Order: sequence, then structure tokens, then C-alpha cells
Amino acid sequence: MPTTEQLETRLAEDNITHQTFGISKRAYGGVIAYQLEKHGFNGALKVIKQQVEALHTAH
Repeated sequence: MPTTEQLETRLAEDNITHQTFGISKRAYGGVIAYQLEKHGFNGALKVIKQQVEALHTAH
């Protein structure tokens, strides 16, 4: 089963980090862990990327 660190590393390849969301590293780790548990690796990756797109269009 993929780990939160693996998902975090994969997101970082797309320049997505805790700073993208303006939250602490600890909070970001919680978001990643939650999404990973709820959606699996690929699903979590998709959901988080959609959240980033929403942030960019909102600003």
C-alpha cells in the first residue's frame, strides 16, 4: 500500500506542496493521509490536483 510520503513525493513532482495550500506541513500530511485512505493513491492524486486547480481559478 502506498504511503503518505510516496504521495507527497509524487505531488511535489508537480510542484504541489503544503505551501500550495498555505497550510502547515503537519496539516498537509493530514490531508494527504485522509485522501489516501479515502481514495487510494491514484484517486487521492486526482482529488488533490483538482483542489489545486480550484485554488488557482479562485485567485
